[in-house]
Amino acid sequence: MKILFWNVRGINMPSKQKELKRYFMQYNANIICLLETHVQQPHIQIIVSSVTSQAMHCHTFDSIASKYFFLSVIYANSYHENVRQKLWKELVLISKALPKVPWLVVGDFNEIRSIDERSNW
Repeated sequence: MKILFWNVRGINMPSKQKELKRYFMQYNANIICLLETHVQQPHIQIIVSSVTSQAMHCHTFDSIASKYFFLSVIYANSYHENVRQKLWKELVLISKALPKVPWLVVGDFNEIRSIDERSNW
């Protein structure tokens, strides 16, 4: 696993953004941690609610639009269906706990609808 940790000291400058993109591509990191971004207009507040081996769940608030939504970022286990089943059960529990809350679920579920969608590489 590769972790890229960088105190960027300001990412609003285009030159820093290009440098950051180059590092992402060069090191192909699995996890990227950025400190001191000094991003202007930080109007999105994200509070991590929980993290599992397949998902990160966050409370997200946009202060400009005055909107709240729950965010789940998924990278499901691609090798073991029984492990993916735990993820699906987790998502069902969240949906029951937050029935009237807008919820954005994004990511790679490693699920296929039919066998012809499967890659053999």
